[in-house]
Amino acid sequence: MKKSVLPLLLSGFFMCVAGNATASTVSVQKSMEKMSISYRSMMKDNDINAFKKDLSAFKLSAQAAQKTSLNDSGKVTFDEGMKKLLNEVTLIEQKAQTQSISEVKTEARKLRSIMEQYHSKLGV
Repeated sequence: MKKSVLPLLLSGFFMCVAGNATASTVSVQKSMEKMSISYRSMMKDNDINAFKKDLSAFKLSAQAAQKTSLNDSGKVTFDEGMKKLLNEVTLIEQKAQTQSISEVKTEARKLRSIMEQYHSKLGV
């Protein structure tokens, strides 16, 4: 009886671990999709308040992605990229308080550059 329970427990454990890894990947993917949608909306905005709203949605999605636990070799690069991205968001938020929409959009284009740089580094 003991011998038949152990394989069941082990297979259940491995399924949970694999499920968590898959859930993290799905979570990151969903957050990235939301970031992309928010970024596109932000860059189409002609009103600073609408821009700020979309920037806030972008930031929330980036923070959600940052909190996921990736266990692969790209974790350090991913964390570095997310930190750089969120630092740029903070700078854009500050500029959005005093600058025109066109000036803020110019700064926001740097987000695309950061995303492309780290997507390339991570091979995604």
